[in-house]
Amino acid sequence: MEKRMRKNKLFTITIICLGLVTACTDQDNDNLKGNKSAIEDTGNSEIEEKADAAYADSFVEVIDVADSDSTELEDKSDTAGTSSTKAEDNAISNEESSEEDSNNTNKYAHEAFQTLLGGDFNLLDLTTIDEVFADDITENGWGGNYEYIFMDLDGDEIDELLIQMVDDPGDFNAVFHYDNGQIICWFCDTLEYICYDYPLQNGTMVTEYDYGGGISYHVFNYLPTGDTKDVKYFYIKEEPYTDYDDPLDFPIYQIDNEDVTKEEFEKELNKYVLDEQMDRTDWTILD
Repeated sequence: MEKRMRKNKLFTITIICLGLVTACTDQDNDNLKGNKSAIEDTGNSEIEEKADAAYADSFVEVIDVADSDSTELEDKSDTAGTSSTKAEDNAISNEESSEEDSNNTNKYAHEAFQTLLGGDFNLLDLTTIDEVFADDITENGWGGNYEYIFMDLDGDEIDELLIQMVDDPGDFNAVFHYDNGQIICWFCDTLEYICYDYPLQNGTMVTEYDYGGGISYHVFNYLPTGDTKDVKYFYIKEEPYTDYDDPLDFPIYQIDNEDVTKEEFEKELNKYVLDEQMDRTDWTILD
């Protein structure tokens, strides 16, 4: 009986010990799980913090790069704008400089022409003018038989000097050009009484030729070289002039050597010549 009781006690103790061991094991497992979870949580937190930090650094770098690119673009834009402004300023400066040079040259031209009109022919290249006329004016001066006007005939914003007999360009007419301190005669006519040149308000010139009952108008421009460029040619002859003229051939109205109607002829002649003629008051008589 006593022996059995000892066995029961031992069995009971064994069960209690096993229970304690199991409890301890469970507790350890819970601790391990808790530690593992804590470690995992800590690790995840550190990873997330590192990821967030890396993303933040990357975002900052992107912003920095964007700001840098934007700044470079702004700098390039400012540089381009500055270059454009400089180019515009240079263009304006060159234009103003050119205009100033032109104004100064025109001033010098007028001063030179005034010496010529005053009877001083030292600046005139006498080889460019009719010899008979050159002898006449150099010996006798202009007198009161001539009149003059300043006009830009070649479009360079520098005036030429036109001189003619008072209200009679058929008796004499001439065009003088200023070139680097010297006066050159572009044209001089002292012989053709029925053919003469005269200027129009727009700077165009006309050679009018009245002969054989017909009238021709050669409209032209002067070039800076002194050469001329044709603009229009008109010819009109409305009736026979001699016995050799065939009445069936008249009237004749031509523009640039092409037959036109009277209405077309008059319209174009008015446009190019008659409506542009100078007024008598535009001329100044030489004293």
